[in-house]
Amino acid sequence: MSSIPSTSSIVISYINGICGAGKTYAIAAWADRLAKVGHKIILIQPTTQLIHETIQATFPAMKVDMELVTAITSQTHPCKVIQTITNHLETTDPEKGEILIITHSAFFALPSHLFYGKKWMLAVDEIPPVERSFGLNIPDTHELLTRHLEVTDRTHPEYWRIGAKDVSAIRKIAANKRGDEVYEKFRGFADSVVSPHWSVYVNAQNYERLIAETDVNGVARQLVGHAFMAPTVFEPFKAVYIAGACFEESLLFILWSNLTNPKVPVEFKDVSSSFKLYRRSHDNGDLLDIHYGVDQPWSKSVRDKVVERVDGTTGSVLDAIREKAKEMVGSKLIAEFKNADIKKPFFENCERLPNVTHGLNVYQHIDHAFLMSALNPPPAHFAFLKRYADVEPEVVQTAMFRQAMYQAANRTSIRDPRNLNPKMWFVPDSQTAYWLQSMYPGSRVHDLGLFDGPISKNNGKAGRPKVHSNSTARKQAQRARERHTKDTILERLIRLDVVNGLETRNNNLNRTKGDEIIACMMEPKNIGLTSLDRTTFQGTFFADKFSKEGLPFEGSFDDLVALYRDFSEQEFENKEGLSAYSPSMYVANNGAETSRGYDNIAYVRNIILDFDGGDLTPEDFSALFPGWRMVFHSSWSHTEAKPKWRVIVPTEHLIDIENYKLVAAYIMERLSMAGWWTEKELNQKPSRRDPAKFSGVHGFDVTKLNPACVLFVPAKRPDSFFMEVPGTALDLYGLVRDIPVPPLAAAVAPTVVAKPTVPVVNDNAAPPLKAIQAKLSEEALNGAAAKQAERVKKALDEWAAVAMLPGMGNTEFNRLAWRLKAAALSDHEIEQTLCQEASKARHPSERRAEIKNILRCLRKAA
Repeated sequence: MSSIPSTSSIVISYINGICGAGKTYAIAAWADRLAKVGHKIILIQPTTQLIHETIQATFPAMKVDMELVTAITSQTHPCKVIQTITNHLETTDPEKGEILIITHSAFFALPSHLFYGKKWMLAVDEIPPVERSFGLNIPDTHELLTRHLEVTDRTHPEYWRIGAKDVSAIRKIAANKRGDEVYEKFRGFADSVVSPHWSVYVNAQNYERLIAETDVNGVARQLVGHAFMAPTVFEPFKAVYIAGACFEESLLFILWSNLTNPKVPVEFKDVSSSFKLYRRSHDNGDLLDIHYGVDQPWSKSVRDKVVERVDGTTGSVLDAIREKAKEMVGSKLIAEFKNADIKKPFFENCERLPNVTHGLNVYQHIDHAFLMSALNPPPAHFAFLKRYADVEPEVVQTAMFRQAMYQAANRTSIRDPRNLNPKMWFVPDSQTAYWLQSMYPGSRVHDLGLFDGPISKNNGKAGRPKVHSNSTARKQAQRARERHTKDTILERLIRLDVVNGLETRNNNLNRTKGDEIIACMMEPKNIGLTSLDRTTFQGTFFADKFSKEGLPFEGSFDDLVALYRDFSEQEFENKEGLSAYSPSMYVANNGAETSRGYDNIAYVRNIILDFDGGDLTPEDFSALFPGWRMVFHSSWSHTEAKPKWRVIVPTEHLIDIENYKLVAAYIMERLSMAGWWTEKELNQKPSRRDPAKFSGVHGFDVTKLNPACVLFVPAKRPDSFFMEVPGTALDLYGLVRDIPVPPLAAAVAPTVVAKPTVPVVNDNAAPPLKAIQAKLSEEALNGAAAKQAERVKKALDEWAAVAMLPGMGNTEFNRLAWRLKAAALSDHEIEQTLCQEASKARHPSERRAEIKNILRCLRKAA
């Protein structure tokens, strides 16, 4: 994720306590104790309101020596906060203990050098955000910002790293000292770009269109940005403590626990037990009733949607929930937590909670809460966190939306264990309601029963169940997902190594597993049967589309393009006179029954796709993959009225069969993400034609998304065209790392394998014979048959767990065969088992078609 360098390990100690546990009080006592013996403590809190409460109430309650305390906020030093903090840090006596208290925003605006070498200890009250999202719709004014930016890393296929080309200009925008309203729109993004602790990325295709100032279906001319904060921000400190509720469900913990940069090692230590907290769990859940309105994820669009209610009236979803809550609460005081865009109070007798509520204790006189804020990040940011950082949307919603609800609700009387009044909370959706219930054992969840149709309870069910029952289960699932991701990516890389002549990566895997991967590949045998210099291979040409043997083309991609251009300028009498091209190197006489099928492929170079009629144009397609070099040419039957064309994308390396299909499938997925679909996909799900998201029919022939496809070369025709798009060849090693790994398959019922027959002991037999029978029975139970059955069962269970995963069927089915062979099954038994197990695959017919070749490979290996 982050590429910010670091030279030492960063240790973060955390205090994980519930809301109202007294974490701030515990930190106050800890800071006072250390400051009195000469330590320098900097305490940062989210808001000036919380700092004021800490100074006025928390510190006096814990008998903190106020002569050791210095608070610098916008209240104490208006308009000079950063300068005053800087002056204090530069002039403070390094030998004198003190507690400096400032806001989160002020702390993160300070240059790190102020803390180096001064032995400060940092206490962070409440978990700071470590990610940001930006959406700037600036198609006509972008140059005010983008002329000062540059792309510093284009290696990821979807997200580009952004840096400052003119640092002083970006700093000016970030500072915005004169309050310029246009600069204010750019300020957050500019601040992230110039910060040494933030890595900033943009959606590549949107940024490319924005800079090029051209419109393409499915790609908005916007700056869609994302940023990660690196843990290096805490590097200068002698010790770092962070106190926060649900710490292990925070994005800080999740993102920093999974940093991919080895130069930023982060070690988390749970020190909660070392601090004296008032309570470790909520024991007053029996006082709480939680009511929800809808059984689907909450957002502003759902909030404002006008629907028919069960009573026949029509109105927005939010109004329906509000009216029901008002009916139930009556004239009692209620706290409101809502988005900033809603100014008007919902209730006559209410108090509005601030947008950042952490730590505040001044609302404990209120029993009831109406919690309707929609705090989800934009959909593009959900996608970024999933695709770039492998964080599931459900995890993001809990870390951002549900925890904000939890913090807000806990400003009310539920915070006071002495308050025994009944409490009602009104929340938007069922999943949030049940998540809150898990925090308050004994509380009750109720559906308000307001809606029928798409926004309603799901036949009385409580929405989707929790993904994980507790944090331990979540960690176990995360570790399993990490292992699965690591193994899958390593297998992709091994396959590339094999066809590129680099077979040493096998040493990084368990040797047996690496050998299994290579043994399941068809390519190594064929590579051994060809003496061609594979580094210059660019594909194979055939005299016509039906020729069984072709001529490998050697040279550079530029040479291939020149040849294709020559073809495009030649006229032919008919289509049958055209030569044909395939990106694969075939070994025709290798003993296989085919001459240019999968069994004959040694390796592949370049990706070729066949557009057979649809709405997508070459310009549209190239815009979706900015930075990729491409060559387009019309096909024989192309006309302006019914366009048909092909595109070749060069690859920097050779590619194997499975990775070729993986890359082709990834391209199709990127098309669907931009609203491009096949007719079949649209018929399967008509809602994909929603005008807000639908771009058109992409028109690619999905039956030819494989390296064995053979396609005619171009020719000069009435409406023909030939077009090159500049860019770079695909870095396959980077691409297969970045293509998302499919999730682990859900657990499946274990396959039942018949136990071996055991000789029966006859109780009426003579003692010597009975003893012999008992001995034989024992040997049978513990003998080879039992072990064989166990090995077969394990192989079948492992196959069932991955059989439906996209892009893995061929590999895993071959692996199953080898494991059955290792379990000493006969060829007939293996064949019967494979025929039966093929039905569990994502594409059963493809698996069944492979069985004959698999058996032949097994026999040859034997």
